[in-house]
Amino acid sequence: MVNSKYLLRKRIINDLHVKGERTIHMDIKVISDRSQQLNSNSLILEHDNWNDYGYYDLYNVSYVPVNQEEKPIYIGDYRIRSRMENGELDLEKGQFISLGCSIKFYDNLYKTLKQNEYDLEDMEQILLNLNDLLVVDSDIISIDSVITLDETTLKITKKDSKIEFPEIDKTLFRDKQDDIYYLNVLLKKYQHNLFDFFDLNSFKEILNSLHQDETFLNNFVKYIINADTDIIKPLVELIVSFNESNRDSEEVSKIILKRIRSRFQLDQELNERINKILNSHTRIMELVKDIRELLKVKEEEIEQVIIGHYTSLNTIHYLIKNKKEDPKIPYMRLTNINQMNDPLEGKVVFNFLNQESTHNTQNYVSCATIAKDSLPMWNLYAENATGVFLVYNKEYLKNIINNQSINLFHVCYFNYENIDNTICVPSSKDSEALAKKVNKKLKKLQEEIDSSSSSDNNLFQTIEDMSFLFKNIEYSYEKELRFHINSPKEIELETNGSFPFPFLYTYFKEELKYDKIILGPKSTIARDFISPYIGYISDNKVEVEESQTHIR
Repeated sequence: MVNSKYLLRKRIINDLHVKGERTIHMDIKVISDRSQQLNSNSLILEHDNWNDYGYYDLYNVSYVPVNQEEKPIYIGDYRIRSRMENGELDLEKGQFISLGCSIKFYDNLYKTLKQNEYDLEDMEQILLNLNDLLVVDSDIISIDSVITLDETTLKITKKDSKIEFPEIDKTLFRDKQDDIYYLNVLLKKYQHNLFDFFDLNSFKEILNSLHQDETFLNNFVKYIINADTDIIKPLVELIVSFNESNRDSEEVSKIILKRIRSRFQLDQELNERINKILNSHTRIMELVKDIRELLKVKEEEIEQVIIGHYTSLNTIHYLIKNKKEDPKIPYMRLTNINQMNDPLEGKVVFNFLNQESTHNTQNYVSCATIAKDSLPMWNLYAENATGVFLVYNKEYLKNIINNQSINLFHVCYFNYENIDNTICVPSSKDSEALAKKVNKKLKKLQEEIDSSSSSDNNLFQTIEDMSFLFKNIEYSYEKELRFHINSPKEIELETNGSFPFPFLYTYFKEELKYDKIILGPKSTIARDFISPYIGYISDNKVEVEESQTHIR
């Protein structure tokens, strides 16, 4: 049941005026044959004698240009069913219904009117008067009326009485014209009409509506895929144009394109175009995924190396659980990468790919390293070598790499002095081989982005998924690995020293476990002193060693 405010129309004969410097008179009229005098700038409906199961409801529609020297432009076939047995249309009585036509008809009408200087508002008014759904005289039904449609009958109910068009059967909506009917009703619900398919700005509004309403999307796709390929092809291009400026509806567009591709499997040209659109960004995502997989730390690597992090001595009280006094469980803390110490953090790979980063990131990392007992690391990250190096427990690390919410990655370092922008991965035992593989993927990614029709906005999120894995070569001595969480569910604000704004952190909720504490080369506390204390407070066996690095 559809409210008639979407369906009620004026008489089929109507005078229209186009805004502008000149006034254009538009007639919509029915003729019996072409021998009649044709007025310029008019739509003419010429009755076809086609016998459609006893109905003579087919009309050939043409547009007569302003310049009468030009031939009438054929628009398409339009079906109007009269209540009169002979099928002739009585405009004065207005007792007839419009059965509409295919989307192709509206496409041709739109193109023709646009070529003849009609703007969208005026074209929409012409569409209303031509009446793509129901043509009735206002004397027959009122705005209060309700139209009921089922498989066999169209009924107009007015107050307590019914006006029924007799003997209307399934031929009423043949050739997918029922799709047109329901599609138009659907569009009108969102203040759209069929002309909006062929106008880019209006079509953008449709896509925005689709993005907001899943039901609208499903119904839209259901009806639109029944259009002809010559309508679908420009529609695909409109979708592409829209994606360039609106990433929010990218997924909606992909759904539509995939459904269109499935419907027109035999159209090689159309399928190649859709595949190129879909695969362009898909290939980029695949390459980013490949790079992430290459740089993920594998379980066998954990057995081969020592992985830990440098920190100050007083953090031991927070990082190692005190079973005697403190019931609070220590967790790994990850920091938003925008608040790290490197000003180019997260931007290096964007620079390499010639992409701009807005860098409002949701990447959270915690740094680790295989650079055990390294003097530069002692000086930078362990309070001038007075702090400690904490070695992670291997079973704890294995649990991390098998957890879906957190990952552990090798960090790559770009060498910009090299013409090929080669990278190194010093934290890996197979550093050279791994660097070659990542380099190869990066070059392919660069080529794919250069040839892609995707905009920077479309690419940003995809590239960001690996942006935290790349730093400048100046930091390669760090031999860094990174624990990573993307878009954490829980974010905590914490003060950090005298900094005026709090830092953003998230926590991996599994008890931190360490195998070893290495005291810095300038530590003011002896191994023999701290070892008994650590053994007393911790359930886990944690060894204590002194640094083998000597400082004069």
